[in-house]
Amino acid sequence: MVGSRFGQYRVEEELGRGDFGVTYRATVEGSGEELALKVASEHLCRDDLFPALLERECAALPSLQHPGIAAFYGLHAERGQLAAARALVAG
Repeated sequence: MVGSRFGQYRVEEELGRGDFGVTYRATVEGSGEELALKVASEHLCRDDLFPALLERECAALPSLQHPGIAAFYGLHAERGQLAAARALVAG
């Protein structure tokens, strides 16, 4: 996925992998703003319940204000995959 586009984001570098999926450093086309793009694993996206659960979780994120919680920019779907755009936090 590195070097490709996911919606308005250009995927630049893989940052990590886990049970949820893969997190990438990405840039917003046009503005160049960097963010973290968490792309859900394909097996999760195929699960009938997962997309609704992720949407519900993401709907709650903008109301959470805490230094330990990365800002949430949006949930995006493309080519059967789901990705959450979050603030890129160093560390």
